[in-house]
Amino acid sequence: MPHRPLLATTVIAALALAAGDASAAYTLGTSPDAALPDSPRAGCAPAPACSVAQERLANEPLRVTLPGVVVGWRAHGLGGQVRLRRVGGGATAPAALPSGTAGSVAQSAQLPVAAGDLLAFDLLDGAQLSREPDPFQLGAYAISTWAPPLADGETRTPSSSFEGYLYAQATIEPDADGDGLGDETQDPDHGQPPVRTGGDGVAGDTPPGGGGGTPDGDGGRGGVSTPRLTPIPKGGPALRLPAKARAGADGAVALQLANPYAAALTGSVTLKQGRARLAGTRLSLAAGGSRTLRLRLGAAARRALAGGATLRLTLTTTLKAKGGKARTTTRALTVLSSTAVDGTYRASDGQVMVVRGGVVTTFSGDITLWCTRAKVQKRVAYFMGSDDPDPLVGGDGSFAWEATKGYGVVKLKFDGRVNGRTASGKLVVEDRSPLLGTGRFEFDYCFAGKKWTLRR
Repeated sequence: MPHRPLLATTVIAALALAAGDASAAYTLGTSPDAALPDSPRAGCAPAPACSVAQERLANEPLRVTLPGVVVGWRAHGLGGQVRLRRVGGGATAPAALPSGTAGSVAQSAQLPVAAGDLLAFDLLDGAQLSREPDPFQLGAYAISTWAPPLADGETRTPSSSFEGYLYAQATIEPDADGDGLGDETQDPDHGQPPVRTGGDGVAGDTPPGGGGGTPDGDGGRGGVSTPRLTPIPKGGPALRLPAKARAGADGAVALQLANPYAAALTGSVTLKQGRARLAGTRLSLAAGGSRTLRLRLGAAARRALAGGATLRLTLTTTLKAKGGKARTTTRALTVLSSTAVDGTYRASDGQVMVVRGGVVTTFSGDITLWCTRAKVQKRVAYFMGSDDPDPLVGGDGSFAWEATKGYGVVKLKFDGRVNGRTASGKLVVEDRSPLLGTGRFEFDYCFAGKKWTLRR
C-alpha cells in the first residue's frame, strides 16, 4: 500500500527509505509536480549564473544517504539552462527550462555519488528555479547559493543562503557492482550476483530490479517514483528474489514479489529444503504489479522456527508472459521467525503500527499539515489506505511503504526499523484537497513530515 509524498518535509521520506533499503532507488528533493506556474523563483541576479543547493529540508540535512548513481533529475523553473552537479565533483548535461511560463524539465544522467554528497543545481543563462519560502522561518529549510557557479571538483563557502525549498529533485539508484551504472534502469546485470536460471536462460542472467522506486514517477518531495517497465527478455522473465523472509506463528512465510515488466506474468512459486518441497502456489502478476504471498510451511518447520531456529531454504519461481518462454529463477532464502517483530506498537499521541506475521498491516495516526496555497494549517488522519501491498519487515527489522494508487487525496509514506520492543522511523503526509472559494477548479497542497518512535 505504499505511496509517495510530495512535501517539502517529504525529503524525510527519501532519507528514511534510503536508510531502510539499500537495494531500492530513492529521490532527494521536492517534486516539481507540486510547483505552480506562478510559484516564487530563485535566480542568480545580479550574477549571470550561479549554483544553488538545498542544504536542509524539513529539519534534515539533504545529503545523499546511500552510494549509487544519479540516473535522472527534474526541476521546475523558467528561462535559461539548468544542470545537476555533485558539489566537489562533476555535473550532468544541462537541460533548457521553459520560456514564457514556468514549467518542468527532466534529464537523464549517469553521475556516481557517495553517501554524504551534496547535490546542487547550476543555473545558467539567467535560469530561475521555482521555490517555496519557509512558512515558519525557523531554519528547517535552507538553500545555499554560489556565485559564480561551482566548477567541476570545486568546493567553497556559499556566497549566500536563504530559507525555503526548491522544486527540484534527483533520483538515485544503487550500484552494487560499482560499474557506474544504476542497477535498476541502466545496468544490464542489475548489479545482482548471478542467479541460476532455467528454460532458455543463460547461467548468470539476472533479473531487473524490483521493489523500491525508480526515476520516472510523479514522486513526491523526496518520494520514490513509479517503476519504469521493461520489455520481457528473450529468455523469459526473471524476478528479483528476496534473500530473507519472516514466518508468522502459523508458519506462513511472507514474500513480496514485484513484476518490473510491461506484460503480465503467470507461473509458480516453490519453497524447498534440500530436495523436499515445503510449500508452493500458483502466481499471477499484472504488468508492473506486485503481490505479497504467504506460503505455509509444514509442522516440522514451524516447530523449528518456534524453537528459535533459522531455516535455510531454496526459493524458486517459474514464470512466463502470454505466448512467451518460461524461465526458472532460484535463490537461497533465509527464513526467520516473525515473533521478534510481531505486535502492536503505540505512541502517546495515538499513532499505531501493527505487525502480524512479519508484515506491517496497520500504520495510522494524525498530523498537522501546512497548506501552501491557503497559507493555513490543517489536521488530517493518515493510514495505509491504498491499493499497494503491505510492507514486509526485513531480516534486519527495516520496512518501507508508500501509497502509489487508490489512495484518494491524502498520501502517506513511511519507513522505519524494529529494534527489540521499539520501532522508529520517519513519515511524510501530503494532502491535495480542492481549494475552495477561488471560483476555479484548483487544489491546495498541504504537507508535513516527522520522525516517530513507537513501543509495544
